[in-house]
Amino acid sequence: MNSSIQIPVYDNVTIDITKYPRVNTPKHLTDIIMITFLLHQDYLKSTVQSFRDAITFYNECKEYYYLFKTPDGKDLKKFSAKEIIYLVNQSHQYFNRVRDIYEQQKYVRKYSKVEQYYLLLIKNQSFYQELFYTVQDAKYAYFQRREINYKLIPPFDFYGDVAIPSQVYTAQELLEMNAYVQYLLRHKIIKELPEPLFVKDYFNKEKWMEKKREEEEKRKSEEIERIEEEKKNEEIKTIYFS
Repeated sequence: MNSSIQIPVYDNVTIDITKYPRVNTPKHLTDIIMITFLLHQDYLKSTVQSFRDAITFYNECKEYYYLFKTPDGKDLKKFSAKEIIYLVNQSHQYFNRVRDIYEQQKYVRKYSKVEQYYLLLIKNQSFYQELFYTVQDAKYAYFQRREINYKLIPPFDFYGDVAIPSQVYTAQELLEMNAYVQYLLRHKIIKELPEPLFVKDYFNKEKWMEKKREEEEKRKSEEIERIEEEKKNEEIKTIYFS
């Protein structure tokens, strides 16, 4: 990218287009996560609102339909209010009752791909709702000289047990990153949302067991090599000092 491009943040303050996501810093991966979800803010807000509207219209005995598309636009479904409420409530009850990650994945994958996406986006709404609210609040906090700190914890359903440490962001950082995101949106530069791990069959028990077996075999092999090396060293010492 051309590093001469400056993105306005507020007043006369600008940032270089190459500033985010920051590289070779502890915040590199969390920067990418934040940017990715902010790029899809309208889509995610609309999805959450559909769930709220479904409840409202259902309670008022009115018809309601929502056409939901997966982030890549390849799968879509026209949900009724009753279907939305049933899907979300049933899965919520199941997740609270069954904590085993493999059983949860099996449960989710019995639904169609578009239904899997919908229920997992609703399941994780607290993550991105807090992010969107905090970015908005940062605009007021900075000018009010009010301290805010936002701790980004990568959502498990999208990133699993990958070692991405949580990071704390200041109002200034949030303002800058939001300005960067707005620049990307204006230029139609979009990074796709990560695919939920349940959709990818990430927690496949057989695959996981096979991976663990391979790791254990590798560990044993390395241990044997280490012991053999120690024996050789001891033999050399014995010959040398005898």
